Amino acid sequence: LFYVACTRAREELLLTRPALDAEGGGQEPSPYLAEVERSLGRSLSPAEEGAPGPLDRCLHAGEVEPLLARALGGLDGQGARRLAEEALAQLTDLPPLEAACARSRRLVEHLRDPLPERLDRRLAARLFPERVLSTSASRLETFASCPFRHFARHILRLEPRPEAILTPLSTGSAVHAALQRFFAGAPRRESADEAASRMGELFNELAREDEFRIFQEDPPSRYRWSVTRRETALFIRTEHRRLCASRFQPRAVELSFGLGARGGDPAEAERARRRLLEGPCLTSPDFPALELPLPADPAAGERAAGGRILLRGRIDRLDLRSGEGCGAATDGAVAADGAPAERGGAPAAVVFDYKRTGRGRAPGGELARGLDLQIATYLLAVRRVLGFVPLAGFYYSVGPRTRTTRPEEGEGNPYGFKLQGFRVSDSEEAIDPQKILITPRMRGDYKQSLDGVLGLAGEKIAGHGERIVRGVIRPAPVETGGRLPCDACDFAGVCRFDPTSMRAPGAPPADEEGG
Repeated sequence: LFYVACTRAREELLLTRPALDAEGGGQEPSPYLAEVERSLGRSLSPAEEGAPGPLDRCLHAGEVEPLLARALGGLDGQGARRLAEEALAQLTDLPPLEAACARSRRLVEHLRDPLPERLDRRLAARLFPERVLSTSASRLETFASCPFRHFARHILRLEPRPEAILTPLSTGSAVHAALQRFFAGAPRRESADEAASRMGELFNELAREDEFRIFQEDPPSRYRWSVTRRETALFIRTEHRRLCASRFQPRAVELSFGLGARGGDPAEAERARRRLLEGPCLTSPDFPALELPLPADPAAGERAAGGRILLRGRIDRLDLRSGEGCGAATDGAVAADGAPAERGGAPAAVVFDYKRTGRGRAPGGELARGLDLQIATYLLAVRRVLGFVPLAGFYYSVGPRTRTTRPEEGEGNPYGFKLQGFRVSDSEEAIDPQKILITPRMRGDYKQSLDGVLGLAGEKIAGHGERIVRGVIRPAPVETGGRLPCDACDFAGVCRFDPTSMRAPGAPPADEEGG
Protein backbone atom coordinates (compact mmCIF):
# COMPACT_ATOMS: atom_id res chain seq x y z
CA LEU A 1 0.00 0.00 0.00
CA PHE A 2 2.87 2.39 0.75
CA TYR A 3 4.33 1.71 -2.71
CA VAL A 4 0.95 2.38 -4.32
CA ALA A 5 0.57 5.64 -2.40
CA CYS A 6 4.04 6.85 -3.42
CA THR A 7 3.69 5.99 -7.10
CA ARG A 8 0.29 7.62 -7.74
CA ALA A 9 1.41 11.25 -7.37
CA ARG A 10 1.72 13.04 -10.72
CA GLU A 11 3.46 16.29 -9.74
CA GLU A 12 4.57 16.33 -6.11
CA LEU A 13 4.77 13.89 -3.20
CA LEU A 14 4.74 15.12 0.42
CA LEU A 15 5.88 12.68 3.13
CA THR A 16 5.41 13.59 6.79
CA ARG A 17 6.10 11.83 10.07
CA PRO A 18 5.22 12.48 13.73
CA ALA A 19 8.11 14.02 15.68
CA LEU A 20 6.61 13.17 19.10
CA ASP A 21 4.88 10.11 20.46
CA ALA A 22 1.66 10.07 22.53
CA GLU A 23 3.59 10.86 25.74
CA GLY A 24 5.43 13.81 24.20
CA GLY A 25 8.74 12.00 23.79
CA GLY A 26 10.80 11.80 20.64
CA GLN A 27 9.77 9.28 18.00
CA GLU A 28 12.07 7.57 15.52
CA PRO A 29 11.35 7.94 11.80
CA SER A 30 9.47 5.16 10.06
CA PRO A 31 11.61 2.52 8.32
CA TYR A 32 9.62 3.29 5.17
CA LEU A 33 11.28 6.71 5.05
CA ALA A 34 14.69 5.05 5.25
CA GLU A 35 13.73 2.86 2.31
CA VAL A 36 12.69 5.93 0.31
CA GLU A 37 16.01 7.61 1.11
CA ARG A 38 17.89 4.50 0.00
CA SER A 39 15.96 4.44 -3.28
CA LEU A 40 16.55 8.15 -3.96
CA GLY A 41 20.18 8.09 -2.82
CA ARG A 42 19.80 11.16 -0.60
CA SER A 43 18.45 12.22 2.79
CA LEU A 44 14.93 13.52 3.21
CA SER A 45 15.66 15.19 6.59
CA PRO A 46 16.72 18.85 6.96
CA ALA A 47 20.34 19.54 7.91
CA GLU A 48 19.36 20.27 11.53
CA GLU A 49 16.53 18.13 12.92
CA GLY A 50 13.67 20.36 14.04
CA ALA A 51 15.25 23.56 12.73
CA PRO A 52 12.66 25.95 11.31
CA GLY A 53 12.75 26.50 7.58
CA PRO A 54 12.46 29.87 5.86
CA LEU A 55 9.06 31.46 6.31
CA ASP A 56 8.75 32.42 2.66
CA ARG A 57 8.78 28.75 1.65
CA CYS A 58 5.66 27.90 3.64
CA LEU A 59 2.75 26.90 1.43
CA HIS A 60 -0.08 26.93 3.96
CA ALA A 61 -0.92 28.01 7.49
CA GLY A 62 -0.20 24.56 8.89
CA GLU A 63 3.50 25.04 8.08
CA VAL A 64 3.61 28.54 9.56
CA GLU A 65 2.13 27.49 12.91
CA PRO A 66 5.13 25.50 14.30
CA LEU A 67 7.58 28.18 13.21
CA LEU A 68 5.56 30.86 14.94
CA ALA A 69 5.11 28.75 18.07
CA ARG A 70 8.87 28.09 18.30
CA ALA A 71 9.65 31.79 17.97
CA LEU A 72 7.07 32.77 20.60
CA GLY A 73 8.36 30.21 23.06
CA GLY A 74 11.46 32.26 23.90
CA LEU A 75 9.61 35.52 24.63
CA ASP A 76 7.69 36.84 27.60
CA GLY A 77 3.93 37.20 27.47
CA GLN A 78 3.88 40.83 26.31
CA GLY A 79 6.53 40.33 23.65
CA ALA A 80 4.91 37.14 22.39
CA ARG A 81 1.58 38.86 21.90
CA ARG A 82 3.13 41.74 19.99
CA LEU A 83 5.10 39.39 17.74
CA ALA A 84 2.05 37.23 17.09
CA GLU A 85 -0.03 40.23 16.05
CA GLU A 86 2.67 41.43 13.67
CA ALA A 87 3.20 37.95 12.20
CA LEU A 88 -0.49 37.30 11.66
CA ALA A 89 -0.89 40.67 9.96
CA GLN A 90 1.92 39.80 7.55
CA LEU A 91 0.77 36.25 6.69
CA THR A 92 -1.57 37.37 3.91
CA ASP A 93 1.33 39.25 2.29
CA LEU A 94 3.25 36.02 1.64
CA PRO A 95 2.85 35.19 -2.08
CA PRO A 96 2.41 31.42 -1.57
CA LEU A 97 -0.22 31.90 1.11
CA GLU A 98 -1.96 34.63 -0.86
CA ALA A 99 -2.28 32.40 -3.90
CA ALA A 100 -3.44 29.49 -1.77
CA CYS A 101 -6.07 31.65 -0.08
CA ALA A 102 -7.29 32.92 -3.44
CA ARG A 103 -7.67 29.37 -4.73
CA SER A 104 -9.51 28.40 -1.56
CA ARG A 105 -11.89 31.34 -1.88
CA ARG A 106 -12.70 30.41 -5.49
CA LEU A 107 -13.30 26.81 -4.45
CA VAL A 108 -15.63 27.84 -1.65
CA GLU A 109 -17.60 30.12 -3.98
CA HIS A 110 -17.90 27.31 -6.52
CA LEU A 111 -19.15 24.86 -3.90
CA ARG A 112 -21.83 27.29 -2.84
CA ASP A 113 -23.22 27.53 -6.40
CA PRO A 114 -25.79 24.89 -7.37
CA LEU A 115 -25.12 22.68 -10.36
CA PRO A 116 -26.93 23.93 -13.47
CA GLU A 117 -30.24 22.42 -14.46
CA ARG A 118 -29.01 21.89 -18.00
CA LEU A 119 -26.09 22.59 -20.27
CA ASP A 120 -25.80 25.79 -22.24
CA ARG A 121 -27.87 25.49 -25.41
CA ARG A 122 -24.84 26.10 -27.64
CA LEU A 123 -22.82 23.41 -25.88
CA ALA A 124 -25.70 20.93 -26.17
CA ALA A 125 -25.90 21.67 -29.90
CA ARG A 126 -22.20 20.87 -30.26
CA LEU A 127 -22.56 17.62 -28.33
CA PHE A 128 -25.55 16.49 -30.42
CA PRO A 129 -25.25 17.93 -33.96
CA GLU A 130 -28.55 17.98 -35.84
CA ARG A 131 -30.18 16.62 -32.68
CA VAL A 132 -28.96 13.07 -33.33
CA LEU A 133 -28.46 10.94 -30.24
CA SER A 134 -26.57 7.64 -30.45
CA THR A 135 -27.25 5.68 -27.28
CA SER A 136 -28.38 2.38 -25.78
CA ALA A 137 -31.17 1.16 -23.54
CA SER A 138 -28.84 0.87 -20.55
CA ARG A 139 -27.69 4.49 -20.98
CA LEU A 140 -31.27 5.69 -21.16
CA GLU A 141 -32.02 3.74 -17.98
CA THR A 142 -29.06 5.48 -16.32
CA PHE A 143 -30.49 8.85 -17.36
CA ALA A 144 -33.92 7.90 -16.02
CA SER A 145 -32.40 6.95 -12.66
CA CYS A 146 -30.41 10.23 -12.45
CA PRO A 147 -29.59 12.73 -15.25
CA PHE A 148 -26.34 13.80 -13.59
CA ARG A 149 -25.13 10.21 -13.33
CA HIS A 150 -25.68 9.86 -17.08
CA PHE A 151 -23.88 13.16 -17.69
CA ALA A 152 -20.85 12.16 -15.62
CA ARG A 153 -20.53 8.64 -17.02
CA HIS A 154 -21.53 8.99 -20.65
CA ILE A 155 -20.97 12.65 -21.56
CA LEU A 156 -17.91 13.50 -19.45
CA ARG A 157 -16.88 9.81 -19.60
CA LEU A 158 -15.67 9.77 -16.02
CA GLU A 159 -14.65 6.36 -14.76
CA PRO A 160 -13.60 5.09 -11.35
CA ARG A 161 -10.07 3.75 -11.12
CA PRO A 162 -10.19 0.04 -12.07
CA GLU A 163 -9.38 -2.45 -9.35
CA ALA A 164 -8.14 -6.00 -9.77
CA ILE A 165 -10.92 -7.50 -7.68
CA LEU A 166 -13.80 -9.82 -8.38
CA THR A 167 -17.19 -8.19 -8.76
CA PRO A 168 -20.66 -9.47 -9.70
CA LEU A 169 -19.92 -8.10 -13.16
CA SER A 170 -16.93 -10.47 -13.42
CA THR A 171 -19.15 -13.44 -12.60
CA GLY A 172 -21.81 -12.29 -15.04
CA SER A 173 -19.23 -12.00 -17.84
CA ALA A 174 -18.12 -15.58 -17.23
CA VAL A 175 -21.71 -16.87 -17.36
CA HIS A 176 -22.47 -14.93 -20.55
CA ALA A 177 -19.31 -16.26 -22.22
CA ALA A 178 -20.16 -19.86 -21.29
CA LEU A 179 -23.78 -19.60 -22.48
CA GLN A 180 -22.71 -17.92 -25.71
CA ARG A 181 -20.41 -20.83 -26.54
CA PHE A 182 -22.94 -23.41 -25.44
CA PHE A 183 -25.75 -22.21 -27.72
CA ALA A 184 -23.56 -21.14 -30.67
CA GLY A 185 -23.61 -23.48 -33.64
CA ALA A 186 -25.84 -26.35 -34.66
CA PRO A 187 -28.03 -27.94 -31.98
CA ARG A 188 -26.89 -31.27 -30.59
CA ARG A 189 -28.84 -34.39 -29.76
CA GLU A 190 -27.85 -34.89 -26.15
CA SER A 191 -29.40 -35.69 -22.81
CA ALA A 192 -29.73 -33.22 -19.94
CA ASP A 193 -26.77 -34.88 -18.20
CA GLU A 194 -24.64 -34.58 -21.34
CA ALA A 195 -25.63 -30.92 -21.74
CA ALA A 196 -24.68 -30.16 -18.13
CA SER A 197 -21.36 -32.00 -18.58
CA ARG A 198 -20.60 -29.98 -21.72
CA MET A 199 -21.24 -26.75 -19.80
CA GLY A 200 -18.72 -27.86 -17.17
CA GLU A 201 -16.14 -28.47 -19.90
CA LEU A 202 -16.75 -24.97 -21.29
CA PHE A 203 -16.04 -23.48 -17.86
CA ASN A 204 -12.78 -25.46 -17.75
CA GLU A 205 -11.81 -23.88 -21.08
CA LEU A 206 -12.73 -20.39 -19.89
CA ALA A 207 -10.66 -20.82 -16.72
CA ARG A 208 -7.49 -20.99 -18.86
CA GLU A 209 -8.21 -17.71 -20.65
CA ASP A 210 -6.61 -14.45 -19.49
CA GLU A 211 -9.94 -12.69 -18.94
CA PHE A 212 -10.99 -15.17 -16.26
CA ARG A 213 -7.68 -16.08 -14.60
CA ILE A 214 -8.53 -13.75 -11.75
CA PHE A 215 -10.90 -16.49 -10.55
CA GLN A 216 -7.86 -18.70 -9.86
CA GLU A 217 -5.94 -16.19 -7.71
CA ASP A 218 -7.03 -17.37 -4.26
CA PRO A 219 -9.32 -19.95 -2.58
CA PRO A 220 -12.38 -17.63 -2.31
CA SER A 221 -12.13 -16.79 -6.02
CA ARG A 222 -11.76 -20.45 -6.98
CA TYR A 223 -14.76 -21.29 -4.83
CA ARG A 224 -16.86 -18.62 -6.56
CA TRP A 225 -15.82 -20.06 -9.93
CA SER A 226 -16.80 -23.61 -8.93
CA VAL A 227 -20.17 -22.45 -7.55
CA THR A 228 -20.88 -20.46 -10.72
CA ARG A 229 -19.97 -23.45 -12.88
CA ARG A 230 -22.25 -25.76 -10.90
CA GLU A 231 -25.18 -23.33 -10.90
CA THR A 232 -24.88 -22.69 -14.65
CA ALA A 233 -24.87 -26.46 -15.26
CA LEU A 234 -28.10 -26.69 -13.23
CA PHE A 235 -29.58 -23.94 -15.36
CA ILE A 236 -28.67 -25.86 -18.51
CA ARG A 237 -30.46 -28.94 -17.19
CA THR A 238 -33.65 -26.93 -16.70
CA GLU A 239 -33.35 -25.11 -20.02
CA HIS A 240 -32.68 -28.41 -21.81
CA ARG A 241 -36.01 -29.79 -20.52
CA ARG A 242 -37.87 -26.71 -21.71
CA LEU A 243 -36.23 -26.62 -25.16
CA CYS A 244 -36.93 -30.30 -25.79
CA ALA A 245 -40.66 -29.51 -25.82
CA SER A 246 -40.60 -25.91 -27.06
CA ARG A 247 -41.42 -24.91 -30.63
CA PHE A 248 -38.82 -22.13 -30.33
CA GLN A 249 -35.13 -22.98 -30.70
CA PRO A 250 -31.98 -20.83 -30.38
CA ARG A 251 -30.92 -19.21 -33.65
CA ALA A 252 -28.43 -16.53 -32.60
CA VAL A 253 -26.42 -15.52 -29.56
CA GLU A 254 -24.92 -12.10 -28.82
CA LEU A 255 -26.85 -10.68 -31.77
CA SER A 256 -25.94 -7.01 -32.11
CA PHE A 257 -27.58 -4.04 -33.78
CA GLY A 258 -25.99 -0.64 -34.32
CA LEU A 259 -22.56 -1.72 -33.04
CA GLY A 260 -20.75 -1.90 -36.40
CA ALA A 261 -18.44 0.76 -37.78
CA ARG A 262 -21.26 2.13 -39.98
CA GLY A 263 -24.17 0.91 -37.91
CA GLY A 264 -24.66 -2.18 -40.06
CA ASP A 265 -25.02 -2.42 -43.84
CA PRO A 266 -28.69 -2.92 -44.92
CA ALA A 267 -27.78 -5.41 -47.68
CA GLU A 268 -25.61 -7.41 -45.33
CA ALA A 269 -28.36 -7.26 -42.71
CA GLU A 270 -30.84 -8.79 -45.16
CA ARG A 271 -28.41 -11.59 -45.96
CA ALA A 272 -27.88 -12.16 -42.24
CA ARG A 273 -31.64 -12.26 -41.72
CA ARG A 274 -31.96 -14.99 -44.32
CA ARG A 275 -29.16 -16.98 -42.70
CA LEU A 276 -31.02 -16.81 -39.39
CA LEU A 277 -34.08 -18.29 -41.09
CA GLU A 278 -32.03 -21.16 -42.48
CA GLY A 279 -30.55 -22.24 -39.16
CA PRO A 280 -28.41 -21.25 -36.17
CA CYS A 281 -25.61 -18.76 -36.90
CA LEU A 282 -22.11 -19.59 -35.72
CA THR A 283 -21.24 -15.89 -35.79
CA SER A 284 -23.90 -13.23 -35.31
CA PRO A 285 -23.60 -10.30 -37.73
CA ASP A 286 -24.23 -6.70 -36.83
CA PHE A 287 -27.60 -5.31 -37.88
CA PRO A 288 -28.30 -1.59 -38.38
CA ALA A 289 -29.18 0.59 -35.41
CA LEU A 290 -32.77 0.93 -34.28
CA GLU A 291 -33.82 4.42 -35.40
CA LEU A 292 -36.63 6.29 -33.66
CA PRO A 293 -37.82 9.90 -34.11
CA LEU A 294 -36.80 12.47 -31.53
CA PRO A 295 -39.40 15.10 -30.62
CA ALA A 296 -38.58 18.76 -31.01
CA ASP A 297 -37.49 20.90 -28.08
CA PRO A 298 -40.76 22.20 -26.57
CA ALA A 299 -39.04 25.45 -25.55
CA ALA A 300 -37.80 26.21 -29.09
CA GLY A 301 -41.17 27.14 -30.57
CA GLU A 302 -43.17 25.80 -33.48
CA ARG A 303 -40.26 25.96 -35.94
CA ALA A 304 -38.05 23.71 -33.84
CA ALA A 305 -36.62 20.72 -35.68
CA GLY A 306 -36.96 17.21 -34.41
CA GLY A 307 -34.16 14.70 -34.51
CA ARG A 308 -33.27 11.02 -34.37
CA ILE A 309 -32.32 8.45 -31.77
CA LEU A 310 -30.00 5.67 -32.93
CA LEU A 311 -30.24 2.79 -30.47
CA ARG A 312 -27.63 0.07 -30.31
CA GLY A 313 -27.52 -3.11 -28.27
CA ARG A 314 -26.65 -6.78 -28.06
CA ILE A 315 -29.31 -9.46 -27.57
CA ASP A 316 -28.06 -12.36 -25.47
CA ARG A 317 -30.17 -14.94 -27.29
CA LEU A 318 -32.77 -14.97 -30.04
CA ASP A 319 -35.07 -18.00 -30.48
CA LEU A 320 -37.12 -18.39 -33.67
CA ARG A 321 -40.06 -20.46 -34.80
CA SER A 322 -40.42 -20.79 -38.56
CA GLY A 323 -43.41 -22.14 -40.41
CA GLU A 324 -46.52 -21.31 -42.31
CA GLY A 325 -48.60 -18.54 -40.76
CA CYS A 326 -46.27 -18.28 -37.80
CA GLY A 327 -47.19 -15.32 -35.62
CA ALA A 328 -50.12 -14.30 -37.80
CA ALA A 329 -52.76 -14.81 -35.10
CA THR A 330 -50.93 -13.54 -32.05
CA ASP A 331 -52.35 -10.74 -29.94
CA GLY A 332 -50.45 -7.53 -30.53
CA ALA A 333 -47.64 -9.18 -32.50
CA VAL A 334 -48.35 -7.38 -35.77
CA ALA A 335 -47.20 -3.79 -35.96
CA ALA A 336 -49.62 -1.04 -36.90
CA ASP A 337 -46.94 1.30 -38.27
CA GLY A 338 -45.98 -0.54 -41.45
CA ALA A 339 -42.90 -2.11 -39.87
CA PRO A 340 -41.27 -5.03 -41.70
CA ALA A 341 -42.81 -7.46 -39.19
CA GLU A 342 -46.10 -7.15 -41.05
CA ARG A 343 -44.77 -9.12 -44.00
CA GLY A 344 -46.63 -12.38 -44.52
CA GLY A 345 -44.84 -15.44 -43.17
CA ALA A 346 -42.49 -13.49 -40.93
CA PRO A 347 -41.25 -15.85 -38.21
CA ALA A 348 -42.12 -15.29 -34.58
CA ALA A 349 -39.23 -14.55 -32.22
CA VAL A 350 -38.53 -14.76 -28.50
CA VAL A 351 -35.79 -12.66 -26.89
CA PHE A 352 -33.83 -13.67 -23.78
CA ASP A 353 -31.55 -11.49 -21.67
CA TYR A 354 -29.57 -13.39 -19.04
CA LYS A 355 -29.37 -12.12 -15.48
CA ARG A 356 -27.47 -13.71 -12.61
CA THR A 357 -30.38 -13.14 -10.24
CA GLY A 358 -34.08 -12.51 -10.66
CA ARG A 359 -35.33 -8.94 -10.80
CA GLY A 360 -37.16 -7.84 -7.68
CA ARG A 361 -39.65 -5.61 -9.50
CA ALA A 362 -42.06 -6.36 -12.33
CA PRO A 363 -40.72 -5.05 -15.67
CA GLY A 364 -44.08 -3.50 -16.57
CA GLY A 365 -44.10 -1.18 -13.58
CA GLU A 366 -40.52 -0.12 -14.18
CA LEU A 367 -41.23 0.42 -17.89
CA ALA A 368 -44.06 2.78 -16.98
CA ARG A 369 -41.55 4.84 -14.98
CA GLY A 370 -39.02 4.73 -17.83
CA LEU A 371 -36.53 2.82 -15.68
CA ASP A 372 -36.58 -0.55 -17.48
CA LEU A 373 -36.21 -0.29 -21.26
CA GLN A 374 -33.86 -3.13 -22.19
CA ILE A 375 -36.26 -5.94 -23.12
CA ALA A 376 -38.71 -3.55 -24.75
CA THR A 377 -35.90 -2.04 -26.85
CA TYR A 378 -34.80 -5.51 -27.97
CA LEU A 379 -38.37 -6.33 -28.99
CA LEU A 380 -38.56 -3.09 -30.97
CA ALA A 381 -35.30 -4.03 -32.73
CA VAL A 382 -36.66 -7.51 -33.54
CA ARG A 383 -39.71 -5.94 -35.15
CA ARG A 384 -38.23 -2.94 -36.95
CA VAL A 385 -34.64 -3.97 -37.69
CA LEU A 386 -34.73 -7.75 -38.08
CA GLY A 387 -38.23 -7.85 -39.57
CA PHE A 388 -39.47 -10.66 -37.29
CA VAL A 389 -42.67 -10.85 -35.25
CA PRO A 390 -41.82 -10.37 -31.55
CA LEU A 391 -43.80 -12.87 -29.53
CA ALA A 392 -42.10 -12.50 -26.12
CA GLY A 393 -39.11 -11.03 -24.34
CA PHE A 394 -37.79 -12.25 -20.99
CA TYR A 395 -35.15 -11.56 -18.41
CA TYR A 396 -33.90 -15.06 -17.66
CA SER A 397 -32.31 -15.59 -14.24
CA VAL A 398 -29.49 -18.13 -14.56
CA GLY A 399 -28.84 -18.23 -10.81
CA PRO A 400 -30.95 -20.66 -8.77
CA ARG A 401 -33.24 -19.31 -6.06
CA THR A 402 -33.10 -22.55 -4.04
CA ARG A 403 -30.18 -24.70 -2.96
CA THR A 404 -31.72 -28.13 -3.49
CA THR A 405 -29.01 -30.74 -4.01
CA ARG A 406 -31.27 -33.69 -4.90
CA PRO A 407 -34.35 -32.51 -6.78
CA GLU A 408 -37.27 -34.88 -6.94
CA GLU A 409 -37.48 -36.88 -10.12
CA GLY A 410 -39.77 -35.36 -12.72
CA GLU A 411 -39.88 -31.85 -11.24
CA GLY A 412 -39.18 -29.43 -14.06
CA ASN A 413 -37.76 -26.41 -12.24
CA PRO A 414 -36.62 -27.47 -8.75
CA TYR A 415 -34.06 -24.68 -8.45
CA GLY A 416 -36.48 -21.83 -9.10
CA PHE A 417 -35.04 -20.32 -12.28
CA LYS A 418 -37.22 -17.42 -13.30
CA LEU A 419 -38.57 -15.66 -16.39
CA GLN A 420 -39.72 -12.03 -16.19
CA GLY A 421 -40.81 -9.89 -19.08
CA PHE A 422 -43.58 -9.58 -21.66
CA ARG A 423 -45.40 -12.00 -23.90
CA VAL A 424 -48.56 -12.02 -25.97
CA SER A 425 -51.60 -13.95 -24.79
CA ASP A 426 -51.74 -17.72 -25.31
CA SER A 427 -48.09 -17.96 -26.36
CA GLU A 428 -47.02 -20.16 -23.46
CA GLU A 429 -48.08 -23.35 -25.27
CA ALA A 430 -45.50 -22.68 -27.96
CA ILE A 431 -42.77 -21.32 -25.68
CA ASP A 432 -43.11 -23.61 -22.66
CA PRO A 433 -45.75 -26.31 -23.25
CA GLN A 434 -44.71 -28.26 -20.15
CA LYS A 435 -45.07 -25.14 -17.98
CA ILE A 436 -41.60 -25.57 -16.54
CA LEU A 437 -41.05 -21.81 -16.24
CA ILE A 438 -44.29 -20.20 -17.43
CA THR A 439 -46.75 -21.42 -14.81
CA PRO A 440 -50.29 -20.33 -13.87
CA ARG A 441 -48.93 -18.97 -10.58
CA MET A 442 -46.44 -16.72 -12.34
CA ARG A 443 -46.65 -13.08 -11.36
CA GLY A 444 -45.68 -10.15 -13.53
CA ASP A 445 -46.48 -8.46 -16.82
CA TYR A 446 -46.88 -11.51 -18.99
CA LYS A 447 -50.11 -11.05 -20.89
CA GLN A 448 -49.91 -7.43 -21.88
CA SER A 449 -50.42 -6.48 -25.51
CA LEU A 450 -46.99 -6.10 -27.06
CA ASP A 451 -48.24 -3.20 -29.15
CA GLY A 452 -49.05 -1.37 -25.93
CA VAL A 453 -45.72 -2.34 -24.35
CA LEU A 454 -43.67 -1.25 -27.36
CA GLY A 455 -45.68 1.94 -27.80
CA LEU A 456 -45.04 2.88 -24.18
CA ALA A 457 -41.34 2.03 -24.58
CA GLY A 458 -41.12 4.28 -27.65
CA GLU A 459 -42.64 7.17 -25.69
CA LYS A 460 -40.20 6.73 -22.80
CA ILE A 461 -37.19 6.43 -25.13
CA ALA A 462 -38.22 9.58 -27.00
CA GLY A 463 -38.80 11.50 -23.76
CA HIS A 464 -35.43 10.56 -22.28
CA GLY A 465 -33.67 11.26 -25.58
CA GLU A 466 -35.23 14.72 -25.96
CA ARG A 467 -34.11 15.72 -22.46
CA ILE A 468 -30.57 14.41 -23.05
CA VAL A 469 -30.24 16.35 -26.31
CA ARG A 470 -31.65 19.43 -24.58
CA GLY A 471 -28.79 19.14 -22.06
CA VAL A 472 -30.62 18.22 -18.84
CA ILE A 473 -27.97 17.21 -16.28
CA ARG A 474 -29.37 18.08 -12.86
CA PRO A 475 -28.93 15.59 -9.99
CA ALA A 476 -32.35 14.00 -9.60
CA PRO A 477 -32.03 10.37 -8.45
CA VAL A 478 -35.20 8.28 -8.61
CA GLU A 479 -35.99 5.95 -5.74
CA THR A 480 -36.62 2.31 -6.64
CA GLY A 481 -37.41 -0.38 -4.14
CA GLY A 482 -36.94 2.03 -1.25
CA ARG A 483 -33.36 2.88 -2.28
CA LEU A 484 -31.69 5.67 -4.21
CA PRO A 485 -29.10 5.00 -6.93
CA CYS A 486 -26.74 7.20 -4.90
CA ASP A 487 -25.88 4.16 -2.77
CA ALA A 488 -23.97 2.59 -5.68
CA CYS A 489 -23.04 5.73 -7.63
CA ASP A 490 -19.40 6.48 -8.46
CA PHE A 491 -20.13 10.20 -8.72
CA ALA A 492 -21.92 10.92 -5.43
CA GLY A 493 -18.99 13.04 -4.24
CA VAL A 494 -19.23 15.25 -7.34
CA CYS A 495 -22.94 16.06 -7.56
CA ARG A 496 -23.30 16.85 -3.80
CA PHE A 497 -26.91 15.65 -3.80
CA ASP A 498 -28.42 15.60 -0.32
CA PRO A 499 -30.61 12.50 0.10
CA THR A 500 -32.13 13.88 3.32
CA SER A 501 -33.71 16.82 1.51
CA MET A 502 -33.79 15.12 -1.92
CA ARG A 503 -32.09 18.21 -3.36
CA ALA A 504 -28.67 19.24 -4.59
CA PRO A 505 -27.05 22.23 -2.80
CA GLY A 506 -28.90 25.41 -3.72
CA ALA A 507 -31.18 23.61 -6.17
CA PRO A 508 -34.89 24.43 -6.26
CA PRO A 509 -37.50 21.72 -5.74
CA ALA A 510 -38.04 19.28 -8.61
CA ASP A 511 -39.64 21.05 -11.56
CA GLU A 512 -42.22 19.83 -13.98
CA GLU A 513 -39.72 17.59 -15.74
CA GLY A 514 -39.76 15.16 -12.83
CA GLY A 515 -37.01 12.72 -11.93
